Amino acid sequence: MATEANQRTESSEITVFLDSAYVRSRPEYQRRNFEVIVGSIESKGCEKRRFGLSVIGANNTREYLRRNLEAAGWRDGTTVTVLSDGDPALPRLVRDATGADVSHVLDWWHISIRIRHVETTFQTLLSLLEGVEVPELEPLAHSLRWRIWHGQADRALDAIETLFRFGMRVRRETIGRTNEAAFSAVARAMELRTYLEHNLAALVDYGRRRRNEKAISTSRAEGLVNDVANARMGKKRRMRWSPQGAHRVATVRAAVLDGRLGEGLLRAA
Repeated sequence: MATEANQRTESSEITVFLDSAYVRSRPEYQRRNFEVIVGSIESKGCEKRRFGLSVIGANNTREYLRRNLEAAGWRDGTTVTVLSDGDPALPRLVRDATGADVSHVLDWWHISIRIRHVETTFQTLLSLLEGVEVPELEPLAHSLRWRIWHGQADRALDAIETLFRFGMRVRRETIGRTNEAAFSAVARAMELRTYLEHNLAALVDYGRRRRNEKAISTSRAEGLVNDVANARMGKKRRMRWSPQGAHRVATVRAAVLDGRLGEGLLRAA
């Protein structure tokens, strides 16, 4: 029979924050670069577990990630939530490692920055259309953030479609600077629409998650990109790596950050 402590661990929720970086490949591997994935696994009652891996450099990616999840308190039946920037390969890694479905949440910052692009480009466009009556468009652009924050993805997509159609009409009917501003506005609206449509299943009520003190951002993992990958393998160092070597370095860097290496191994690392 499981102990009371194990039962608490197994019933808790685990959150996995994922991000990635690209590392220059050595010439003999016939590729310019490859991906190194970094992550942070967090749950109540357990210490944070950081990891780094190269999918093509690890001997068994599924087993490697599963061991890290188990070390952070994961057991069969534990609820797992993955936060990422929208790359479908990232939550898929966790699904493969656990053999179960996981809840995927799209990082709010990546959404917010795209919303900001729409807001600024349409604000510029509307400023060039002084005298033209478009009373509903400016508040519509500013309502995008509120709608997505409150989990109203369908309403947000409807608003984006209205903005897109307006921008296309201005492009057809204008020339010069106004036409250029309309082109930029249309491009940003398309970018946001495509990003949201590709990640509809990962859009949640961010306001509710925040009120429930749950994570809405991958900022923990983004910081790890520098600590695990860029510290040794960043572009500024002009070094080239084999996938196996990058995987080993990322593994050691994560262990150093977690304090999982003994004194002798730490000196070697």
